[in-house]
Amino acid sequence: APIKDSDGGVSGAVIVFRDVTERSQLESARRRSEQLLTDFFENAAIGLHWVSPDGKVIRVNRAELRLLGYAEEEYVGRPVSDFHADPAVIEDILARLARGETLQSYEARLRCKDGSIKYVLITSNVLWEDGQFIHSRCFTRDITAQKLAQMALQEAERRKSAILNAALDAIITMDHQGKVTDFNPAAEKIFGYERGNAVNRLLENLIVPQRLRQQHREGLERLLVTGESKILGKRIEMSALHADGSEFPVELSVIRIEGSDPPSFTATLRDIREAKKLQASQARLAAIVEYSDDGIVGKTLDGIVTSWNDAAQRIFGYSAEEMIGRSITTIIPVDRHAEETMILSRLRSGERIEHFDTVRVTKGGQLLQVSITSSPIRDSSGNIIGASKIVRDVTERKRVESALREADRRKDEFLATLAHEMRNPLAPILSAAKIVESPLASAEQKQRATQMIARQVGQMALLLNDLLDISRITLGKVTLRKERVDLQALIATAVETSRPLIEANHHTLDIDLPHERLELEVDRLRISQVLANLLTNSAKYTNQGGRIELRTTLRDNELVISVKDNGIGISADKIHSIFEMFSQVDSAIDRAQGGLGIGLSLVRGIVQLHGGSVTAHSEGLGCGSEFVVRLPRSIVTSVINAP
Repeated sequence: APIKDSDGGVSGAVIVFRDVTERSQLESARRRSEQLLTDFFENAAIGLHWVSPDGKVIRVNRAELRLLGYAEEEYVGRPVSDFHADPAVIEDILARLARGETLQSYEARLRCKDGSIKYVLITSNVLWEDGQFIHSRCFTRDITAQKLAQMALQEAERRKSAILNAALDAIITMDHQGKVTDFNPAAEKIFGYERGNAVNRLLENLIVPQRLRQQHREGLERLLVTGESKILGKRIEMSALHADGSEFPVELSVIRIEGSDPPSFTATLRDIREAKKLQASQARLAAIVEYSDDGIVGKTLDGIVTSWNDAAQRIFGYSAEEMIGRSITTIIPVDRHAEETMILSRLRSGERIEHFDTVRVTKGGQLLQVSITSSPIRDSSGNIIGASKIVRDVTERKRVESALREADRRKDEFLATLAHEMRNPLAPILSAAKIVESPLASAEQKQRATQMIARQVGQMALLLNDLLDISRITLGKVTLRKERVDLQALIATAVETSRPLIEANHHTLDIDLPHERLELEVDRLRISQVLANLLTNSAKYTNQGGRIELRTTLRDNELVISVKDNGIGISADKIHSIFEMFSQVDSAIDRAQGGLGIGLSLVRGIVQLHGGSVTAHSEGLGCGSEFVVRLPRSIVTSVINAP
């Protein structure tokens, strides 16, 4: 400072020296500290930012800007809440800092400039001066990778847990010692153990039958030592043990858990009891379908064949390869296609069609009488998805039914004829009886009346004998009384019996016998009855003045006797049924000629009892007939050459 004299002039100066070395050093230290702080702030590996008391960012480092993708001017000066994804979280952070709390590793989510989210841990406290909130200091550590990995692991665990809990199969995990480490709800249900009672116990003691446990232990030991296993990664069937001690079949698959060391394993087991029952049922059904005598056909609701069993092939001639994929109308005559439209319509409505009699056509074009039962096929939801058809060839049944109806008709005709034949003699017998009783009748009249009664009674006796004979033959109650008899004598007896009718109709009878004299061992009366019936039939069904031939021929293995005429003949549709019971060539002719229609049936029965056969031949109506009796050579006991 200047020193002044009395006049006010400057006469000198006062200089004061102060040592400021320490202060200078302190300032330098302050500047170095600030530089270090700034360097630490800016170059820290983790994010740093300061927030003012009003919640705005007042400073941020490069690491945080890089983390979130912002420029400094985009970040500083904005409310810190703008960068938080969860408003409730930043509100909680600011409130706790305002209360003077220090936050340690507080988890938060920050929003990046590009909209993505970063998971961070925030460590923060407040700078206070004289009790005044200056600013908060926040360290932000990026844990996004760890968090995403953790979330993925948690999600995987949740999925695993959901799968285990929802699985219908038992899923059991075990360690390298064979101890259970997890036991899902399906395993509890299938094996009867609660999870808490199963975990940490040896699997073999829980579900492996006693007889298989040694095998189980050896397999596990081999796997641990050699890494080889007979079942690892394969599906096998085996018996399993329930908690109640019962055994049941399961399907087992075992895998090694990847990356486990020591190794651990997951076993998936499926209860296949119902599957086995279904398999057995399907096998039985398949056998029924395959070996059924009925055709069993599957088809869609559009009539396309989906299945075709062997019986269907036998019935229609088409193989499964030929029919599957084709329309069912392939086997339906064109004039019956409307039937299939009707059937499909009823099936779509859920109706079952039973015993529908119709006609179908084979691969070779043959028409078949069939009976069809069709049923709708439903899926598990009850929807109709197709149809099954059972086809039975009833051609033979229809033929038999027709034959039965024809036999019934012939029986009715026979009964009418029988009534007629039995009633006819009654009128002349009654008239003759009155003559015999009349005192006015002469002896000659009474004699003729008595003879008439005898003839009519004889006719009735013949009818009744024929009825009794055919009944006995049908019931198998005829006993042949065989004896040695000369063939010529047999023929003579038969001719004598039929001669009245032959002569009455003015027929010519030619008899051609072998040169040898034949002796037969037969029932004399029955064979005479056969020949007489054949001769009588020829006489009856040949117009007056006809010709009848009786011929006998001895062959190496048989004796042949034939009766041939030039009478009315037999139509082709009658030739095969002429020997049936009650069969007649023409009912009107038979009634006119008399007869019951049992004569030829009786002939066949007697000939068959002798081990022979009889056949009929005719070129048709108006062409005459020939009946041929063939008797075995063994009935000929001797052959005597004529002198």
